[in-house]
Amino acid sequence: GRVKLLGDLLKNGVLNEDKPHHLLGCSLPQEGMYYRNYPWIYSMDTSNPIVHAIKNIKYGDTGLWSKESQKLFTLINTPLAEISNELVKGNIKKFRTFWNE
Repeated sequence: GRVKLLGDLLKNGVLNEDKPHHLLGCSLPQEGMYYRNYPWIYSMDTSNPIVHAIKNIKYGDTGLWSKESQKLFTLINTPLAEISNELVKGNIKKFRTFWNE
């Protein structure tokens, strides 16, 4: 949805490419691959890598096939001992590769 919308807005001259844009959240980590040639996308925020790590879901080489719909605030009291730091770091690193490489 958003990939098509941004493409259409850009094609129709609605977006100002001279201003930085911020994206709120993402559906799947690999969504970022569609935005690599959009230098006007300055930033984005998401809890996606953290939520999936808390749910013990590791990003694969192609990302995820589906998204957990759970919000981070509902998991905020998860004991740290139950969360794999390596999985959190791995998901964040993989997330960045989809958006930056």
